[in-house]
Amino acid sequence: MICSEGYKAFRGTMRIVPKNPNMKPYELTADWLYKPEYQCWYGKGSSFPEEICEVVTDLTEALSPVNAKQPIFARFGDGSTEIVKPPEGNADLRLLECPFCGSKEVVYEKYTHTAGERWRCWCTECIACIDPGYAQAPATVGRMWNRRTPPSKEGGGEE
Repeated sequence: MICSEGYKAFRGTMRIVPKNPNMKPYELTADWLYKPEYQCWYGKGSSFPEEICEVVTDLTEALSPVNAKQPIFARFGDGSTEIVKPPEGNADLRLLECPFCGSKEVVYEKYTHTAGERWRCWCTECIACIDPGYAQAPATVGRMWNRRTPPSKEGGGEE
């Protein structure tokens, strides 16, 4: 599991145990994000209160089949991943709000790849992401993010 400033993320299986006795527990496999300000886990396009969630399988630390020495996800704090908020006043690095959920909380992420430094950007609300795998500068993914179709007025976005 990746942990940073109260946030948690992992790829794996979560058991959902509904409080309603008429509903049976079930399991979902996904990329999961825990947001401490809401005390909820987010995965498969839905949110689940922390108290009904149990981590079953965490593949975050599993070894990659390509390189057995490298974890599938980079870990925060090991120098291979860095979250960067778009600098204010820099039009080239400005990120528009998320075209899926309308959130303005969109960030850049710099990470280390075997081929060198790479960039992606993603929404901290719904985890929508653009990661072409080849972007060597934040402006590259920023232009991709800003070209996407915005949602309707009900969902946010710019018309």
